[in-house]
Amino acid sequence: MTVKLTDRFLTSRKPPAAGRAIYTDATVPGLTFRVSAATKSNPEGRRDWLLLPTPRANTESGRTRHLSCRVTVRGPA
Repeated sequence: MTVKLTDRFLTSRKPPAAGRAIYTDATVPGLTFRVSAATKSNPEGRRDWLLLPTPRANTESGRTRHLSCRVTVRGPA
């Protein structure tokens, strides 16, 4: 789901009953917020920031390089 990721929107997201909910920012390409369901080890669910930029092909080798970054947000869900 592509939305504007504001503080108000992010704090109002509750963990889904199962699986993950993924929200992509409408303003910053590749910026994604993921909320995972509660587990035994993490009863409040998990919240992660992901940065998924569009890959660019290396013109010399023809290979595509990917850059990813994940930040786990700890604290009240």
